[in-house]
Amino acid sequence: IIAWRSGTGTGQLRIGTMSGTGVDATVTLGTTYTFSAVATGDQPNSICIAMLSTSKFVIAFRDTGTSNKGSWIVGTITGSGASATVAFNTKTQFHNSPVCTSQNSLSLLTLDSNRVIVFYDNNWASLSAIIGTVSGSGTTALITSGVLNSSFNTTVIRNARDIAARDL
Repeated sequence: IIAWRSGTGTGQLRIGTMSGTGVDATVTLGTTYTFSAVATGDQPNSICIAMLSTSKFVIAFRDTGTSNKGSWIVGTITGSGASATVAFNTKTQFHNSPVCTSQNSLSLLTLDSNRVIVFYDNNWASLSAIIGTVSGSGTTALITSGVLNSSFNTTVIRNARDIAARDL
């Protein structure tokens, strides 16, 4: 899965299938999907993806459309290859205050097949983390936020795996 902010400010993604190996490998990309359609100037930034399974993933991003609050959305993949389709649940906020406006303010990590943890700079105040638990799939998928942990000893997110191994 490749995700980006388009030139018009929407959050978009495509699913790719790789065939071959080495320098002869090729990637075939499927349909472009929009996961965050917003007005110009209200764009998703710091986009991160965590795979829960081969058919389910979470996207976390800094949502400038909500004054840089942290948002996430669940995607469910049906089918495979270039003909795969994606359905999204409704975007929700994992933090109702602005997360840092730095481009490197988020990091997302899969904990298991139903949980992710998002690390973010809490508006330059502290490094914080929230665990999200996913249930259901497609447009009815639900992601619930766990308890906020803001006791980390750094304000720079370098690598979520290192932080998780050290501090959780």
